Amino acid sequence: TKVTAAPFRAALKALKLKPEEVLMVGDRIERDIKPAKALHIKTCYARYGTKYLKKQ
Repeated sequence: TKVTAAPFRAALKALKLKPEEVLMVGDRIERDIKPAKALHIKTCYARYGTKYLKKQ
């Protein structure tokens, strides 16, 4: 499946928000971060889960 910015664009329109008023927090770069950045939405990449914990 090709990931597009269309859902982000639709959400902005439905909520009557400008990209600069939004922060996209996501854990998938291809599906969350890149499409949001394409619309100039601020992004925050969040890595979830124990697989990212450092071994001690």
